[in-house]
Amino acid sequence: MEGTNNKIKTLQRQSYGIRDREYFELLLYSLHQKKYALVG
Repeated sequence: MEGTNNKIKTLQRQSYGIRDREYFELLLYSLHQKKYALVG
């Protein structure tokens, strides 16, 4: 849970100046759809 809160706060800082709130909401939803691969 703490990691998710950190991702949201980081996204808020990066998107400072974006006026379209709907776009920001779509960015929040896309946080959970990203896939990560283990390298090794």
